[in-house]
Amino acid sequence: MQYKKQKEESNVKKKKLKKKKQKKQKHNSLVGVIMGSKSDWAGTMEHCSNTLKEFGIKHNVKVISAHRTPKRLHKFIKEAEKNKMEVII
Repeated sequence: MQYKKQKEESNVKKKKLKKKKQKKQKHNSLVGVIMGSKSDWAGTMEHCSNTLKEFGIKHNVKVISAHRTPKRLHKFIKEAEKNKMEVII
């Protein structure tokens, strides 16, 4: 009897985790904003981010240097594809 109850509780936990993952996936950013260094932010990419905010477009801002950290950039692109990101600036 107790084993059955534990199994049911385990199934409930799994369903809650699955729902959380689904919610998280629904709220993924559609736009990625990438810059090569922090110095690109002020005066350049900051305006891009502000414009996206004005239109209510969720976006993800990252500093990723293609020259210094190509593996990190590759990982970002793979995740963007998996998360169905539609635009990368």
